[in-house]
Amino acid sequence: MPNNPNNPITEAALIIISVTLIIDATVLFILGKIDYTGCIAILGMALALWGANSLYKAPSPSQQAQIGAQQQSLQNVISQLMNVLPVLFQVHSHPVPTTPTPVTIVQPAPTPLPTPVVPQPVQQQAFMPPPTVARSFGDTLNMPVPPPQQ
Repeated sequence: MPNNPNNPITEAALIIISVTLIIDATVLFILGKIDYTGCIAILGMALALWGANSLYKAPSPSQQAQIGAQQQSLQNVISQLMNVLPVLFQVHSHPVPTTPTPVTIVQPAPTPLPTPVVPQPVQQQAFMPPPTVARSFGDTLNMPVPPPQQ
């Protein structure tokens, strides 16, 4: 059986263990059983598990050589394609003769001036003294509304 780095059992175990470590660190820190350094150490262990897992999945030197060769061959194919594209466009493109067209300048129609806006006069309102009853933020009674002036 080939060594499969994406084993679902390993992935599930990693998730369960890291979530358990995070929950344990949080609960122990809230209860005051550990301090900041203990909490950070436990969270560091959870992160170290993910780091070790990613190192386990990293390609070996022979696999990296294969990947490099594949990328090099892909770059060669792309460069060959880019060299061929201009030739294809030169063969199939037909130059269209250009005829000079006379330039005519069109004057825009004058826009009418906007009508002046006359401001409305501001009505003066009488000053209402504040209520004599002391109010607080916890007050649930409605404030009396002054009658509208006419």
